[in-house]
Amino acid sequence: MTDPRVERLAALLLDYSLSLEAGQVVRLDGTVHAAPLVVALYRGALERGAHPYTSVTLDGLDQLLLDHGTDEQIAYLSPTDWAEVEAVDAIVTIWSEGNTRELSRVD
Repeated sequence: MTDPRVERLAALLLDYSLSLEAGQVVRLDGTVHAAPLVVALYRGALERGAHPYTSVTLDGLDQLLLDHGTDEQIAYLSPTDWAEVEAVDAIVTIWSEGNTRELSRVD
C-alpha cells in the first residue's frame, strides 16, 4: 500500500520541479530510508516516458570516508561520476538518514 503523500510529493517533484519529459534521463539518489519516495519517483518517471535509474547509498560510507580518507580522497570525484553528471537530464537526491547524528563527531 502506497502513501498518497509520497505519491503527491513524487508528482510534484517530477512535474513541477523537474518538468520531466518523455525520453529524458533522470538519476534518483537516496538511501534505504528514502525507498518509498525513490520507488514513487521511479514509477512516476516511467509513467512519463522518462528513463530513470537509481543510485542507492549505504549508511556509514560517508562516515568511513571522513574518518579514514585523506584530503585527496575526500575531494576526489571519479571520471565515471563526472561523465554521468554530464549525461543525465535531471538528478533527484533524497537526503535521509537512519542515524541523524552519524557525522556529528566530524570536524
